[in-house]
Amino acid sequence: MILSASRSDSKIIEEQDFDRALSILQSTERGMSRAFGGAGRAEISEVMYSVWAMIANSGQVSYSDILSTFRYDMTNDELQKILTTLAIMKEIKMVRIEDTQPAEYIITYVGTKKLIEGGSNV
Repeated sequence: MILSASRSDSKIIEEQDFDRALSILQSTERGMSRAFGGAGRAEISEVMYSVWAMIANSGQVSYSDILSTFRYDMTNDELQKILTTLAIMKEIKMVRIEDTQPAEYIITYVGTKKLIEGGSNV
């Protein structure tokens, strides 16, 4: 009805109004799978989604790069919990780089979901 009113003074909804509304809904729904991605009960759920997205988009990233990127959002202990959770979920694989002090890890995305443009996942 709003789209019809924005187009004319008529109170009749025409096919072009329906088509326009459908197009708006489809465009909006592309990002909806992510709308509440950080709304879980865990205190770190929001940053966990962001870490997952960084790894999924990069394909492979170092532990230190993740910690540097999110240094204001979480502690080292919280990152360890997040990565352990993602590994248990079979979303990532962590491999330690030998002879590094402190220990450095390469995190590789092995999940099946891929991020699409706009940040939503499929």
